[in-house]
Amino acid sequence: MALHSETPLRLVALLSAGLVAATALSERSDVASTAFDLPPMTALDAPSETPRIETRLVSRVEGVAHAPSLIAHGDGTLQTVWYQGTREAGADVGLYTARFRGGEWSAPEKITDGEAERRDSGRFVHTIGNPALMRHANGEIWLFYVATPLGWSAARIALRRSADGGRTWSAPKFLHATPFFNISMLVRSPPSMTTNGLVALPAYFEFDLEYPVLLFLDANGDIVGRQSMNPGGTRGIQPFVVPRQDGSAIAFLRPTGGMSRHIYVTQKSSDGGQWSRAVPTSVPNPRTPVCGVRFADGSVVVVHNVGGNEWHRLGFLFSPDEGRTWLSLPHRIEGESGSRPIGYCTLRAGAGGGIEMVYSDKQRGRIHHMSANRAWLIRQIESGTRTDL
Repeated sequence: MALHSETPLRLVALLSAGLVAATALSERSDVASTAFDLPPMTALDAPSETPRIETRLVSRVEGVAHAPSLIAHGDGTLQTVWYQGTREAGADVGLYTARFRGGEWSAPEKITDGEAERRDSGRFVHTIGNPALMRHANGEIWLFYVATPLGWSAARIALRRSADGGRTWSAPKFLHATPFFNISMLVRSPPSMTTNGLVALPAYFEFDLEYPVLLFLDANGDIVGRQSMNPGGTRGIQPFVVPRQDGSAIAFLRPTGGMSRHIYVTQKSSDGGQWSRAVPTSVPNPRTPVCGVRFADGSVVVVHNVGGNEWHRLGFLFSPDEGRTWLSLPHRIEGESGSRPIGYCTLRAGAGGGIEMVYSDKQRGRIHHMSANRAWLIRQIESGTRTDL
């Protein structure tokens, strides 16, 4: 969507970017040393079932449907939230949700749209997008998303909370993520809890300067700290973070203009230091985000668009050791030729170490659900090829 007043907005965004980039750490002294909250690693049982993979249609609309997020409830129900409308960044775009239980997806229900945002917040909001779901340690479901009065470069991060398992939602709270007019900060990947009870929210600044940042929120949803995820760099967005048991982490970045068409990674050591400068991997990427999931045994699956220019094909990477070594798995998900893009996925661990994934075929207005059991994943691993990132 075109911006209506580009030059003043650019100046404000550049000033905000400079201050955010200069503020690497936080108001709270414990943010620098905090670690992701992970349960003790446990081995996954060897599967006895037959390998199985299924793909289902969650929703189909005339227009666009995009960027689904996914969460699993305690009773095994899956819930996804995505945005849809006649076009991206249109005034009619809303966040919609559906639940998967007993082998079927429920009919989609609207959570909010631009009109509801204006009514509930008292702010002017033209459009919304990019939901990111998480379960907070207090039992609530937190839904982050972006809301903007203009285009994406003017976006702010909003938060709604649910105390009844994602059935009803609080009024939106707008996070104060950048100085001045609080613009140009967006979300995409799911957040995590930390050992000191904070929410670690992967975010990114998107205007003339583009870079990833990890925001830390307290129990009230207020930002109490931030870490630059590409110190010294000004590129790379939509970070997906894989935490490790020793307190270190690896994050995958979507390349942007000026970067090679490969997945980029940045890493954080276990001593609480800064994230490293982002570097390209050997895995080609057409400038689309990746998604992934960490299992209880420390293994990781990452899903990405295959090739430097292929938007309509998804591939799988597997790591047995928290993202230190990798295999490329043979399975591919094929969209219709010309789909731009299929992807923008979210993964969750399924029962017994299987995979639950939602992804979009944006231009055809479809949200898909892929489900695979552990036996299928092990068969893929057995046929995988070593990949040095």
